[in-house]
Amino acid sequence: MGRTAGPDCAAPFLTLDGRPEGAVSADGAVIGTYLHGIFADDGFRRAFLDRLAARRGREGAFGELDFDARVDATLDELAAHMAANLDLDAFAGIAGL
Repeated sequence: MGRTAGPDCAAPFLTLDGRPEGAVSADGAVIGTYLHGIFADDGFRRAFLDRLAARRGREGAFGELDFDARVDATLDELAAHMAANLDLDAFAGIAGL
């Protein structure tokens, strides 16, 4: 939450409920927003990355990016790593479980 002021606010990142949100620098290289979790939305992220790729002549350069599946896979990898490298029974005992 917050407020941003300055000349770049004249070019909002997007419009949300009819109001400007965020800011884009004059050269388009820097974008800012207060929207938490915006890149967790697969559709938004895909459109955003596709637009960046197109600006650089690399359409479709990012492949499929399923946020929820990637988070689940990362958490599974972390759990497996912890189980393989920590004495989880000792931790459970310390925690009184």
